[in-house]
Amino acid sequence: MTPGELRARLRPFATNDRDRDCGVRACATGVDGPQVVVKRTAEGAAASFKGIMLCGHIWSCPVCSRVLRAKRAARVEAAVKGLGGTWMLLTVTHAHRDAAGDPLKPRLAGMMRAWRKMKQGGRLQRIWQSRVSASIRTTEITTGFPNGWHPHIHALIRSHPWDSDDRRELFARWSSAIVSELGPGAAPSARRGVDLTCCFDASAAPSHYLTKMGLELTGQGKHGRAGRWSPVDLAQRAVDGEKLAASLWREYCVATKGHQAIRLDDRAQSAAEAWLESQKSDHEMGGVSSVPVEVWFHDLDMLAMQKLRNGERKHPTLLDDLLRDCEQSASPESTVREWIRYSSGWKHTDVSPCIAVQHDSHSASIGTQPAGDAG
Repeated sequence: MTPGELRARLRPFATNDRDRDCGVRACATGVDGPQVVVKRTAEGAAASFKGIMLCGHIWSCPVCSRVLRAKRAARVEAAVKGLGGTWMLLTVTHAHRDAAGDPLKPRLAGMMRAWRKMKQGGRLQRIWQSRVSASIRTTEITTGFPNGWHPHIHALIRSHPWDSDDRRELFARWSSAIVSELGPGAAPSARRGVDLTCCFDASAAPSHYLTKMGLELTGQGKHGRAGRWSPVDLAQRAVDGEKLAASLWREYCVATKGHQAIRLDDRAQSAAEAWLESQKSDHEMGGVSSVPVEVWFHDLDMLAMQKLRNGERKHPTLLDDLLRDCEQSASPESTVREWIRYSSGWKHTDVSPCIAVQHDSHSASIGTQPAGDAG
């Protein structure tokens, strides 16, 4: 299932208007939008919508999450390369054996408070300040049975290896902070509560640490394993009709609102910006041009957008199919009009038979043009 189709199928389960309207609500009128834009370069064609609202929710939107996580992954990689040095992967978690039925929202909020408290005061604060010169944090959430919600934190830290005494202090501070915020039932185990491993040089390939942090350059989300469901799994199960998954998905959307999924500290952020700017300059100096050789626009009015939105309810891949067809079509304008007519329930009496069959199946895209436009 593509991100666009999953987004369309998740609309009935949305807990806020931004998720519900993402990709189908016009946010501009007149000459500035909404539009379908096709840009053709020597490398090929790319079609997109302009003037359409995007929710920008990295937690709950399959489309926006894919884009934002890919961008964050590139920024994380830029920070690591920009700062250089030696990095380690720190994972902290807590017990959730008796958490089945416990709501996610207070558990997630308590874990984030514990993370901040762990680094404040005492010997660990001095260790952290002397050893850690930059950090990048991601938050991951899974759920399963019989243990319920399991939020946990992955952090990349630029640091030299820690000795055994410092590791014991790290675990003690994390354990103390978690117990103070979530109670003794959440006390982390000595074996799994803190994992400080994977010491690597900045020149290493990023795949092994980006994947562990739930970040990939493709923007794909992680799937759960060993009886656990990731948010991607929950979403797919919800749209497949599982009532429990739908309830958990709504709870997840409400609980994550306002939380930062990925955070680079000031040093990592500055290094990432400097690295990306240097790469941009090198790209420009190399004479590489991404200027389109042709740009085509098609204005959409509010009625057209409403028709497309209505059509998406019975054809969840409609928006993706429309853009793909525009990329492949010699006449994108005719293609857009075909999809708008299809979305409004137009009877296809003057189009080629293959289009009519595709529309009737509600499963394939309009890859050809009306018979009168052929050739």
